[in-house]
Parts: sequence; structure tokens; C-alpha cells
Amino acid sequence: MVKKPQYTSAAVRSVFCLDSMDDYDYKGRLYIGTEKTGFAVSGIGDMVKVLEYVFDYCNFPQASHENRSFFGANRNNDEKRKAYMEERKIDSQPEPQGDKATFIVQVQFRQNATWQGTVQWVEKGVTQRFRSELELMKLMNEAADNGELAKW
Repeated sequence: MVKKPQYTSAAVRSVFCLDSMDDYDYKGRLYIGTEKTGFAVSGIGDMVKVLEYVFDYCNFPQASHENRSFFGANRNNDEKRKAYMEERKIDSQPEPQGDKATFIVQVQFRQNATWQGTVQWVEKGVTQRFRSELELMKLMNEAADNGELAKW
């Protein structure tokens, strides 16, 4: 059995650079961890998928629910995940900045099949807690849509 290294919350801290947006369809770049590995993101589902893959690889934050399958536990998911991540990989930037907005997303827990954590709107310097992925999407959409601090 191969032992994976231990990760901390700084390793999975992510910076989302929002470049364009149409309703909840975000396009931008996602930089993960202290190394700021970058990934091109074409939609909120894509962002969630990339982050889930990173969380599953690091096993941090640890998921409270596991995926189940009729076909067995492994199903060669690791190869599929690596291929998915490799095709989205982009060059890193020292200080990533989005055209519309920049968010620092810190997922602290993955409980009840969703995320809990904090999101910081970099341009306004405001931090807000979220209790689900849907709430995270609403906060990001609100910030990028009208640029005001309505619920922030």
C-alpha cells in the first residue's frame, strides 16, 4: 500500500480568477495550493469537478460520503482524473487576477455531500462563510454580477 503525504488546508486553498460570466456559467482560471498550479475552467461544474478531484487526491478535506458503484471501487478513476486534469492545466502566475473578479476559496469541510468554508472577494477585501456549493455559487454570482456588497 502506497502511503500518501499529509496535506494541510494551505495545500488545497484555491484562487478562482473569474474572466467572464453568463448567468452561472463562469469562465476563468483556478489556481490551487501553495504552488499555484493552474487549470482552465469553463463553467461552475468544471470548477467543482476540478476541486473535487484535488480534494479526493489529497484526502483533505475528508469527504463524509464516498462514491459507490456497481462496478467496484477503483474502475480506473485515477487515470481518468489525471487525464481530465492534464488537459485543463495552464501555466502558473505569481499573482493571479481575474478580469471580472478574483475569489479565494477555502473549503474547510465536505459534509452532507457538499462543501463548507469561506470565500474571500479579493477586490473588496471581504470574506464570507458558505454552507454549501450552491451558496458559494450565489455569492460569487452576486459579486461578479453587480459588484456590490448586498449579502457580503
